[in-house]
Amino acid sequence: MVFKGSIPAELKFLISEITDNWDSGLVNVGFSGNFTIERVLSQKNRFQFYGNDVTIFSCAIGRYYAGQDLNISLRDEFRGSYGFIEKHLKTREGALATILLCSKMLQFGHISNSESKLKNRYYDRLQKGYCNNWDDLISKTSAKITSADFILQNFESGDVVDWCDSLPTDSQFISFPPFFSGDYNEQFKSVADIFHWDEPDYSEFNDERKVKMIEKVQTFRHWLIGSHIKQPELKDNLKGLVRATNRGASIYIYGNTDSDTKLVSPFQKTEPMGIPPMMEYDEIGDDVKVFKITLEQFYGLRSQYMNHNIVVGQASNAWLVVSNNKIVGCFAILSEMSRSVPALLPSPTVYLLSDFAVNTSQYKKLSKLVLIALLSKETKLMMQDIFSQRIMSTMTTAFAENSTSMKYRGLFSLLSRKETTRDQTGKYQLQYGASLGQWDLKEGLALWKKNYL
Repeated sequence: MVFKGSIPAELKFLISEITDNWDSGLVNVGFSGNFTIERVLSQKNRFQFYGNDVTIFSCAIGRYYAGQDLNISLRDEFRGSYGFIEKHLKTREGALATILLCSKMLQFGHISNSESKLKNRYYDRLQKGYCNNWDDLISKTSAKITSADFILQNFESGDVVDWCDSLPTDSQFISFPPFFSGDYNEQFKSVADIFHWDEPDYSEFNDERKVKMIEKVQTFRHWLIGSHIKQPELKDNLKGLVRATNRGASIYIYGNTDSDTKLVSPFQKTEPMGIPPMMEYDEIGDDVKVFKITLEQFYGLRSQYMNHNIVVGQASNAWLVVSNNKIVGCFAILSEMSRSVPALLPSPTVYLLSDFAVNTSQYKKLSKLVLIALLSKETKLMMQDIFSQRIMSTMTTAFAENSTSMKYRGLFSLLSRKETTRDQTGKYQLQYGASLGQWDLKEGLALWKKNYL
């Protein structure tokens, strides 16, 4: 399929199992997104689907596979930068292919936008690569679009709460509402900005609107709602709890199907390190080293030493920090470049998923040494070898009761701060960033001994 889903396999399994007891016929999907729910359930070959959403990305997909006109045209002020894409908007396949490709090409901002916070030579080259190969990319994407075995009976662009009022209650309803409405609305803004399109009217999906939708959903014959936070009013309808990773965020599944509540969680394989941790009687030596380790080794260390209240995602690469042949700590990153990079941070940027020090040593600020090792020239070179390109910085997110994180303070810059209602530890969500390659490991160790010992 040309538009790929991103929900974990564990969640797909639970959705498929719960809907086994649903009647054949119409399934209404609120917030279709990339239509993963529809594609999971279409494998049963007994459902028809009504989709709903508001972004230009979802509306283009939904309208196309529901046989509707896309009505997309390029805005005059963007013909200078993006005139090469205009000829492909004349056909339905070309218009959808254009939106799908633009969602990748414009994920870092617009070409020739001198005020863009993401302006740099790397992203310029990335976008120019799309420009130079556009006709070929359109041809390949259009072929995938026309060959996809996917049909919608109807697609409604508009407010999901109002849409529920128009649906027959003897049908079935399923939805995974956006966890954070602001992020959802901004996700495809750079794409929508360059086009004229039939943009739907809708209200912001805030907490009040979410409550109204939940009330309406319960009037359907069968229904299923997924949420990253507990919904107290639906506690008697809890059908499943899904964790994509052992340390990952939970997704609560509610519905009215007569079935037992299930916990779906992956098995996490771990491996021993074969190196002892730094203990109370051990001292930091005259050098510090950084080694690449397997994810299984990282998971073992994370389960043993990282705060169990911290929720993390799936790592792609991990490193061990060692001194005197004893484990100091560990850090790990995600596999993809960070898309939204603050102006104060040089890019390209990798996302720091987790970092921690062992809790068995005599040193109170050992976590600072882990961060110093992360920001070293040696680590930067290893990361660049993995990604086969230059990497300039790293960024991460911390949750804290106070307005700053003492672990990152002094080594990382505070990029943003906001109060959060997420199901996390801490009142504040803090975003930090720092340049990579600030010193070599020897210089970094001297810095730690001077400032944090």
